[in-house]
Amino acid sequence: MEWARLNVFQRVTRHWDAIHPYNAGQAMKLAGNPDLDRLAREYESTLRELGLGRARHQDGWFRWEQLNGSFDPRILQSDCFDTLMTDELNRRFDESGELPFRPFVIRGDGHYYAGVIYHHWVADSFSIRTILREWFLRLHEPRSARRTALRLAQRGYWSYFGPDKVRWKLEEGFLEAFRWNARFRRARRVPLEGFGDFHSHFSLHHAPDGLISDVVRAAKRRGLTVNDVFVAALAEVCLTVLPAKLTDKRPDLALGSIVNLRGQSRESMDDLFGLFLGGTSVFCRANDLRNWESILKSVHRQHSLQKASNAAAASMVRMFAALVTIRLLSHKTLMEFYRKRTAMAGGISNVNLTREWPAKFHPAPLLDYLRISPSGPLLPLVFTPTTLGSKFNFGLTCRDSVIPKSDAARLAKMFVTRLERFASEG
Repeated sequence: MEWARLNVFQRVTRHWDAIHPYNAGQAMKLAGNPDLDRLAREYESTLRELGLGRARHQDGWFRWEQLNGSFDPRILQSDCFDTLMTDELNRRFDESGELPFRPFVIRGDGHYYAGVIYHHWVADSFSIRTILREWFLRLHEPRSARRTALRLAQRGYWSYFGPDKVRWKLEEGFLEAFRWNARFRRARRVPLEGFGDFHSHFSLHHAPDGLISDVVRAAKRRGLTVNDVFVAALAEVCLTVLPAKLTDKRPDLALGSIVNLRGQSRESMDDLFGLFLGGTSVFCRANDLRNWESILKSVHRQHSLQKASNAAAASMVRMFAALVTIRLLSHKTLMEFYRKRTAMAGGISNVNLTREWPAKFHPAPLLDYLRISPSGPLLPLVFTPTTLGSKFNFGLTCRDSVIPKSDAARLAKMFVTRLERFASEG
């Protein structure tokens, strides 16, 4: 494949990766016991037939080298999901020879997990679901498996999501970037102690079956989205547990959301492998943080305005500004910039798979689908909710220096309890 220029978000994530490994993961929970030999063969077949292999990077350009000859994938194994994910979130990829995907299998009681840890700059969540779909089909429905290569992205954000492609105005994008920077001057920030140590721990949590259906119904009755509820619940959790200091100059709370941009493109991107994510933020003012209803109204209002202005696509303006900042500042100054000027209390990456391929094979043999998000230098806490039918789970990635591992279960319980209260009262 010919060399292609890294898109703007790939360049940003590669910078984050230089600070600390910026890895992510996804997994299928499958019924039965794993046949490791077959899993390895079908995984190799998946990568080979999709046209994936090593991702070579050089001076802001990259290309894919497809697999040739023999390939012996080393499948990671463990008996603890959380431990393996924690280890892999913090372990660098060796770009001199390692593929940007690490397959793993974790045995359970009558079930097992099969998935990949991936070097995030090469792919978004949608692309990784394509890999897992094809791996699954080769195991359970081989006649339906794709046998032709994917399209590998060679065009950038402007080509797909620029203002002439998606409905947003460039001048408003610049204006919003200035407003965004000003709002962060009022956002609570985490303590200086330990900032710069980005080692994280991961834990997986399951909500009671059926809870997500109750939340969906309650949200619809009130004209809200489920993501409104999730972000508001995250704000409430951060208010309680995050050591973000409240001062007269910094009374607000900032939260980030990752958005899949593919649905905004005029052309189909369903078989395009690459990284196409945007980001939005909500800022809850001190008055908004008085009670749950005030938080919920504030979050819903901001989300509605962002959808109307296509703020997720326009976030490429902030990404370009981030690249300029990265080049101008020393490492020490940049760390202070992250702590003070992008002072987010937490973030969320929310996906509903009920209309995607996993739903066809759920509840058996696909018992559940799980996702693992990195935190990076911006976010001390990341919730990763995944909905599949009546099942709802969420990963929790926390920076060790901000949130101890011993607090993860308490955070998760607070999140679920708030959803249960909303469902019952909504």
